[in-house]
Amino acid sequence: MDAVDVLQLDHRKIEKLFSEFQTAATPRSAALGIIRTALLAHAQAEQQVFYPALEQWASDEVEHAIEEHQGVEERLNELRAMDIDGEEFSPKFFELMDSVENHIGEEEAPGGLLEVARQRLSEEQLSDLATEVQRIKTISEQAA
Repeated sequence: MDAVDVLQLDHRKIEKLFSEFQTAATPRSAALGIIRTALLAHAQAEQQVFYPALEQWASDEVEHAIEEHQGVEERLNELRAMDIDGEEFSPKFFELMDSVENHIGEEEAPGGLLEVARQRLSEEQLSDLATEVQRIKTISEQAA
């Protein structure tokens, strides 16, 4: 499994967590904490490991992705400060979902960062990045 595979699995996990939140399979406050941890760990791994490896070929896309991560973090902080049962919570949560889904779509689209990685990096580089991505995610998740 290489770095692109790891990141795509993360994307599917995050989509599943959003779906579970909406169906209330888990208490909402616990589900929100799980979503927050997953998103922040994923973003940290991308920013520290994956994006720097692509900077020379896709600097504008990397910059845009980092800006999107900052927006996601801001929305997560706003949600954390809100009453989870309050009127304002659901619209803000759906705003978060939309921005994350858009980010995932951009990364996975033809010409997106995941495709750039497959085109520009060797199998060995992608494998090494996968190991680093997993390491950073583990550290981030444990610190949460």
